[in-house]
Amino acid sequence: MSNFWMDAEGRRRFLSEKHVAVIAVARDGAATLAVPVWYRLDESGDLLVWTERGTIKERLVRASGRLSLLVQDENPPYRYVSAEGPATIVDTHKRRNSST
Repeated sequence: MSNFWMDAEGRRRFLSEKHVAVIAVARDGAATLAVPVWYRLDESGDLLVWTERGTIKERLVRASGRLSLLVQDENPPYRYVSAEGPATIVDTHKRRNSST
């Protein structure tokens, strides 16, 4: 039987590769929302997830302050990393000033 366990350095290397992640966020009165997202592992080891303002996933993360994330490679040998915990919303939207 193969060992699919990754140590911390293996997880960092895996998360630094290009993969699509699946974010999961709890919803009151409905099934958990699970949708694909782009992510990036920053220099400090935090996972950054992109979403548009006003989307259901952004509103749910903002309301709950938590999320789960699964990053996988479905090619053999199958590998994945899952993470869950508190979420911080950072608004990176920059307004453009027009001079008229």
